[in-house]
Amino acid sequence: MIDPLAMPIFKPLWEAFPYLPGCFAAWRGMSLGEISASAYATADGERRPSDAIVDCMAKHAARSLGNDVGQAVKRYFSRNSAVLSANLHGIDCLPEMVQAVPFFGLDRLAGGTPGAVIPVLSCGGVSLQSSAYPRGLQSFHTDAPARFPLFRSSWQDTVELNAPALAAKDVRSSAAHWRPTRAYEERGLGTVLHHLLDPDTLALKRFGEQAARVNAKLYAALFPDARPVVAYLELEEIARELLIGDLARPDSVLHRALFTPVLREGLLRRLAGVRGCWSPCVASGGELPRTAGNGTAFFWGVDGRGRRHPLRLSPDNGAFEFPGFHLPLVPEAVIGALRDRNIYPGLFVSYMTLALEHGLCCHGGIFLVRYLPTMLHAVRDLFMECGEPLPPLPGRTMLAAFAISMQARETGRLFPAGMLELLTSGGISRADLQRLADLPLEAVLPLSLARWCLDYTPRSQRTPAWEADLRNVAWEGLTIEVS
Repeated sequence: MIDPLAMPIFKPLWEAFPYLPGCFAAWRGMSLGEISASAYATADGERRPSDAIVDCMAKHAARSLGNDVGQAVKRYFSRNSAVLSANLHGIDCLPEMVQAVPFFGLDRLAGGTPGAVIPVLSCGGVSLQSSAYPRGLQSFHTDAPARFPLFRSSWQDTVELNAPALAAKDVRSSAAHWRPTRAYEERGLGTVLHHLLDPDTLALKRFGEQAARVNAKLYAALFPDARPVVAYLELEEIARELLIGDLARPDSVLHRALFTPVLREGLLRRLAGVRGCWSPCVASGGELPRTAGNGTAFFWGVDGRGRRHPLRLSPDNGAFEFPGFHLPLVPEAVIGALRDRNIYPGLFVSYMTLALEHGLCCHGGIFLVRYLPTMLHAVRDLFMECGEPLPPLPGRTMLAAFAISMQARETGRLFPAGMLELLTSGGISRADLQRLADLPLEAVLPLSLARWCLDYTPRSQRTPAWEADLRNVAWEGLTIEVS
């Protein structure tokens, strides 16, 4: 079998993401099941998650999925620090995100006891108009996804964390405007509607909780033999609750990072331009338009419509601010704003809370596998230079969202399967999962690399011949017939 890392067709990808070959090189010759299992391998002396974060995640899981699931999540994290952190929070449809879940748990789904817990630490700090779930659901039978919104367009800029619970009339009103063109779309949408309109789902207080419940039901239906317990947990919401306690402790990592000037200013400077952090404009106190993509100084501000606003430090470095908002940079004020949901933590503060302060080992996608270690090492280096002690860094960050192992086929054409496509399968058996677990990495990696080339190479740099080659790379995963 040809080594995908040596194929010239992928050279533009290696140039854009020079760290990627190293992510795959150690897995040469390994099966997908072996790679999945390696995410859970615990090194001697590796930290376990703190009691505080275990209790917090169990509480959130119980709120959406019931007390039994909450206890299952608690048992999982009491002995394991590994968590998938590649997904955006919503009713998951995007192929790369949907398939990351069974890949992350593949070893246990294929060969373990039914009921394996798969925690998904998902990002809720994105607008409802995110490409992953543009106000609702998507299917992927064409290059332009078919969209089935759940929220009105007036909600498009609201951050998912602040989205209200959907009422039955809202769901039915939105569904009345859907125009599915495939029988499998109608069946899949019907399944989603069934779970959304369940009284237990409608009784939940936030859309994020409803989405977690619907996702759990959908994954259980996809894998009827394995019956996984898939628990979506909003990473910013978990971090927000933990920070309310952490910022009251002067010895916590984030208390020192935020309220010690030399540490705060050093981090703003060192992490300027790092994905998931902030732009140099934020670090220098420049103007920050709401939608300019500059990131934010540690936290996002929230307005009355649930939209996020980037924060900058005031000229005297004594407050966080955006137009019409001023938050003194003192522990009591920041804790109060977190409690009142006037701010929520950005990715840097969230991951430093979850991973560095509380011991999670977060595995994710093409960007996280680079920016999370960069964040951690910047904090480590700065704290060491200033003589500040730190907890041990969490274990390595693994690339866990890449394997397109399942494709749908319609009239001879293959395309990566998202949630609506997978729901038409009637369920993926334990035998199918074992077949996927036994596949060598090289059987599915070329397609994943080709997808990244198409996603991240500007159209102006593509040639028709190169695109044609990318769309015809070898692949040996599971095929699902749709119509």
